[in-house]
Amino acid sequence: MTGLDMETIFAKIKEEYARTDDVGKRQIQGHIRELQVGFYSDWDVVMRLSSGPLQVALAKIAIDLGIFRSLKESDTPITLAEFVKKTGASPRLLGRILRTQAAFGLIKETGPQEYTSSAFTEVFASPNAAGAVVQLFDISGPCTQILPDFLAERNYQDITSNKDCVFQKAFGSDLTMFEWMPQHPKHMESLGHLMALERPVSWVDHFPVLEELGDFPAPDKVLMVDIGGGFGQQSKALCAKFPNLPGRVIVQDIPQTLANAQPAAGVEFMEHNFFEPQPIRNAKFYYLRHVFHDWPDEQCVLILKQIIPAMGPESQILIDEMVIPNTGVPWQAAFTDLLMMNSLGGVERTRAEWDNLMEQAGLEIIQSKVYDSKEQAILVAACNMVTYALLGATGATGSSILRHLLQKSPDSLHIQVLVRSKVKLLQAFPDLETTSSPQVHVIQGMSTDSDALSECLRNASIVFMCVAQNGSPTGTTLCQDSARAIISVLQQQQQSEGASYQPCTIVQLRSASLNPALAAQVPAFVHRIVSFCLFANYADIKQACQYYSEAQKQGTLEYILVDPPTLHDANGTHPTGYRLISTESQATALATLT
Repeated sequence: MTGLDMETIFAKIKEEYARTDDVGKRQIQGHIRELQVGFYSDWDVVMRLSSGPLQVALAKIAIDLGIFRSLKESDTPITLAEFVKKTGASPRLLGRILRTQAAFGLIKETGPQEYTSSAFTEVFASPNAAGAVVQLFDISGPCTQILPDFLAERNYQDITSNKDCVFQKAFGSDLTMFEWMPQHPKHMESLGHLMALERPVSWVDHFPVLEELGDFPAPDKVLMVDIGGGFGQQSKALCAKFPNLPGRVIVQDIPQTLANAQPAAGVEFMEHNFFEPQPIRNAKFYYLRHVFHDWPDEQCVLILKQIIPAMGPESQILIDEMVIPNTGVPWQAAFTDLLMMNSLGGVERTRAEWDNLMEQAGLEIIQSKVYDSKEQAILVAACNMVTYALLGATGATGSSILRHLLQKSPDSLHIQVLVRSKVKLLQAFPDLETTSSPQVHVIQGMSTDSDALSECLRNASIVFMCVAQNGSPTGTTLCQDSARAIISVLQQQQQSEGASYQPCTIVQLRSASLNPALAAQVPAFVHRIVSFCLFANYADIKQACQYYSEAQKQGTLEYILVDPPTLHDANGTHPTGYRLISTESQATALATLT
């Protein structure tokens, strides 16, 4: 076969590689590896495999001496003599090192003791790639070296603790790697470069950001919290691709990492330890990239549980990690999995393992997409969060309901409160929006204001209708006007969401006097007097219920009537009085109050 024929073959392979998708590229790489092995003798195979650690060491030496950087910056080849002058190294030693670097393709030999850049040189001349090599050599290298002995000593049992893994044995420390690293700034810096190393494919090119964003409310709200985000590369990529996104983008990490972060337009930096409660509430996205593969399951669940109380009803957790396939795992993914195991007791997870992890934290993966050939994926997790809407919370009944919800409800509950006076509400509940768990969102407005109602009713499963007219003025229509406004907002949601629409349950508070069963238990003249004095209020409630009944037939909502004594006693401490809860929907609606 002539040289020309060989060149043609190479050109066709390159052409096919450039044209094909990620799966095709992986297949071509695999065929080339098989072809190489087929060309080697047994001795070649052993030597090629054993040379791996030496190749990394040669790259580390080239980084330390600035060889990669010098070759990239030079338009002409550099001689051994010039390198000796630049580095101060022994001519004989440096000549042997350069020769071996060229033999492995790290640099290119152009003549006797004369060198220029290779494809590898261009990669390792970048600060992040160089830092990654340093990190892998200095930290992963010693761990890999003793892995066989470590596993044999443990009878080949799973490594499930970040305080009892290969790292501790390799470095003679009782600290976890993340506890040890801040005490060694050089290694901390190289870790930052490894984390910042750009992948050829980004999640922002494959995740439907604008579609998921929907009608995100306002620019002053937080759009994304990049948790454990390092230097902020992913947040910067998001802002670069979508420069007009509404809302703030915040990168959180520990101080030692943020000290090396460079500012960028549209990105804020915040010191935060993700094992502590998430301080940013109601963000649309809580994004974590390559965080969970660093930790065993127990710590991952703890990280997630710090986020859940801060989530609003529309919040999503975005997890940017590998999803290991059941077969045909790419070597990069398998390699990374064992690196995580050695250094941190961590793991790259299969989809089943991700589902199990989310379930332990009270979350559910609602969508996922593998977006590159290394099985990197974006997982979208949502909390099985119940959202309650409370219309009117400054009166006796409304404040009692709110008090019950705050005292008895889980962290995964979200409460949206609509009041005419936010000042008055916060006088009764001073820390309502800052320290409450479950989370509370207060909207100031009238119960007939469509914009305020739309915000309050969004994603609500249960709506407590506690607005009332003081006294009984003739012609009062507050309840029925509110009912019409609520129905109008829900009808718009129903039309917008189509088949996916889930009707909420309206809990309409009525006077006990309107309950025939209860009215029969009091003297008739007393009932007549009460009915006469509060006739206008009763008529208003009855008409509102008629509107709800008609909307229920259209599938817009469900509604139930509940007497105030069903919900609270005078002190708002426990339910008392008449029990009217008979249906499953009623029991569900009031479960947190009983």
